[in-house]
Amino acid sequence: MVQGVRPRTGGAAAHARVGPSAEYLFLSLQPLERDFTIVYLDTRATGRSQVPAAEAVTMEDFVDDLDNLRRHLQLDQPWFIGHSMGGTQILEYSLRHPQHVRGLLLLAAAITNNAADATRQA
Repeated sequence: MVQGVRPRTGGAAAHARVGPSAEYLFLSLQPLERDFTIVYLDTRATGRSQVPAAEAVTMEDFVDDLDNLRRHLQLDQPWFIGHSMGGTQILEYSLRHPQHVRGLLLLAAAITNNAADATRQA
C-alpha cells in the first residue's frame, strides 16, 4: 500500500500466493522507498506467515487481510503493488473496495475473468 506522494507515505506489496517471503520484492521496489513507505506483506501461507489449513485460504480471506492491514495502518486510499497471485489479490481487493484504492501496480499478475478462480487454480 502506498498513501499519497510525499513526504514518505504508506504502501503495501503483495506477492505470489505460495512460496517465498515478500523480501524478494525489496530489491525491485527499493527505489520507490525514496518517496513512499512500502509495507512488504507475506500473505497467508507464504514466507514467514502461518500456514493455515488449505480450505481456510480463500480470496475473501486475502481481501479481508488486506483491508484489515489498511485499517490498522490508518490508510484511506493507498496504492497497492502486487506480483503474480499478489496482483490478482489486489485486483480483487480493488473490485470489492474501490473507495479505498488510489491505484494499482500489477507485476506479472495472474489475471482471469474471475479473480477468485485464480486462487483455486494456484
